Parts: sequence; structure tokens; C-alpha cells
Amino acid sequence: MDIKTTPFLFLNTPNWGLFILYLSNKFELNLSILKMDYITYFNRTNYVLELIKNGQLRSPKDLAVKFDCNEKTVRNMINHLRDMGHHVTFCRKNGKYMIQQ
Repeated sequence: MDIKTTPFLFLNTPNWGLFILYLSNKFELNLSILKMDYITYFNRTNYVLELIKNGQLRSPKDLAVKFDCNEKTVRNMINHLRDMGHHVTFCRKNGKYMIQQ
């Protein structure tokens, strides 16, 4: 097997995890910063819910810094809460996220 064609073999398979693992080994990437397991995501989503209930969540950017993740991840957590049935809205007047009754 030629090393030049190895990545293309991974591209033809549905298992992208192997391809990312191959790239991480080839380029010495640290994958620990790229993934968040389900339990961590679930706990952080519950923490976001508690912050919203207490009126303490103002900016997803600040929380992203605290969680050491992307701002989009925090927005996805807020959208996940909405999908779970919580009526999360952003109040422009107060500048924070709230749960509507």
C-alpha cells in the first residue's frame, strides 16, 4: 500500500474517525482539545440551564472561554435546551438569556 494513497482509502469509507486519527498521527495533532464526550456535554448543558434560570448567562463567548470550547458549541447547547422544551430567549433590554414562563 502506497503512503500517498492511504488518506484516499479512508475518504472512501464511512468511518471518518479513522481518517482523523490517521491525520492526527501523521501531523502530531492533539485530539484531546477537539472532542467533548457526551457526559461532559450533558453536564455543561445542565450548567448552562442553571445559569439561565439564575439570570447569569449574558454572553456565549464568556462561557466558551470558561468551558474552553467554541462559542458555537455554547449556542448549540442553548439550542439543545430549546429542543428539550425550555423556552430560552435572549432579552436585549437586559442583555441576558432568560426562560420565558
